[in-house]
Amino acid sequence: MTMLMRWASELEVPEWPQFMRGCIAYRASLDRELPDTPRTAREFGG
Repeated sequence: MTMLMRWASELEVPEWPQFMRGCIAYRASLDRELPDTPRTAREFGG
């Protein structure tokens, strides 16, 4: 068994609504904490 397989058995993946709320909360925190940082419209390509 690989290390990834061992970790995967302990992981939980949030459902989409919870995941998206977390993403939005994180992005809002960037606006509060780094208001003067340049923004980009570039898409993530990963």
